[in-house]
Amino acid sequence: MPFFCRNDVSNHYRWPSSVQPSSERQNAYGAPASSVSGNADNAFARGYTPVINTGQRREPGLGLYFYRARWYDPVIGRFLQADTLVPNPGDPQSLNRYAYVLNNPLRLVDPSGFAPQYPGDPDPNNAPCSTEWCWQNRWYNARGYGWDGTAWGSMIPPIYYDRGAINEVLSDAGITLSGGGGMTGSGLRMDWTDDRAEQIARGVALFGRALSGGIGALRRLLGNTTTTVHIFTSTGPECAFNNPCAPPPPYDTGNNIRLPVNIFGSYGANLHMLLVHELAHIVDWHSSIGGKSFSHAWSYEPITAYARDGWPPPWDRFAEAVAVFVLGSEYSRVASFLVTDYSSQMGALQSLLEGWR
Repeated sequence: MPFFCRNDVSNHYRWPSSVQPSSERQNAYGAPASSVSGNADNAFARGYTPVINTGQRREPGLGLYFYRARWYDPVIGRFLQADTLVPNPGDPQSLNRYAYVLNNPLRLVDPSGFAPQYPGDPDPNNAPCSTEWCWQNRWYNARGYGWDGTAWGSMIPPIYYDRGAINEVLSDAGITLSGGGGMTGSGLRMDWTDDRAEQIARGVALFGRALSGGIGALRRLLGNTTTTVHIFTSTGPECAFNNPCAPPPPYDTGNNIRLPVNIFGSYGANLHMLLVHELAHIVDWHSSIGGKSFSHAWSYEPITAYARDGWPPPWDRFAEAVAVFVLGSEYSRVASFLVTDYSSQMGALQSLLEGWR
């Protein structure tokens, strides 16, 4: 969970109570000014982790802060790597890609390392924010939970405000994106645009939300190893060339999901549903119950037409059941349902997925 320190009018930043051995005064750029009841170096020696006003961690011996995206030197008030974003090209201050918060640290903060945050911004919207509640809200939003007035207890479609939130969800599941870039002969982009990456993260978040252990439980079901999603012009004979697939052993020795580039156009905003189906295959490749994989132990009737007609039948019957388990009736946007009452299957599937790893 992200945490953020509060400051009083004299720029006196404090560690959270759970890790607070002392307090330290810092200037507006985060550089130490003076110590009060201790110092940061002693805190490091005792194993504590000092943080500054935006919750970033200072590395012992370096004097640098890690802003999740970049390293920051509070003495010179600059990042050590150039920003990958230009938040507002119309503002000349944005063009200095090493500057900290548009050179206005008394007014702005930068929790992500990508863009300055404006205090008091409402949420949800696409503007940056700096309050603790706002950043927690965006953490939950990225995983499909919304604020219900007292807690993040309502289920919503996952919301992503920047690429960093997308990458964090993917990283939690051990998922990486691979693509060669460039263009196909027919003019299709071969790279991971934000829209494409968001669809993958959306599928991961919804899958994790369906499990009591969240995205961490999904990662365990995927074998606790890296899963790579690839973009191809053609996915190869093991995927019947232009079909999406997650090849099983022995055709593939790792966790790989292969997506032909044309699939992004045909699925559009429903691509996350296809991703859930393919993730279910990888779960299946890692499973074992009574000496059988999940799909070969799954004896229920097909829920969708593809579950009935797919090949080999056990694989897709299981993967389609998992897709319905994760997505519910919304999966009908991409699949033809054969049954209307599948509640008993969902209960059995939950027990299977939750009780294995």
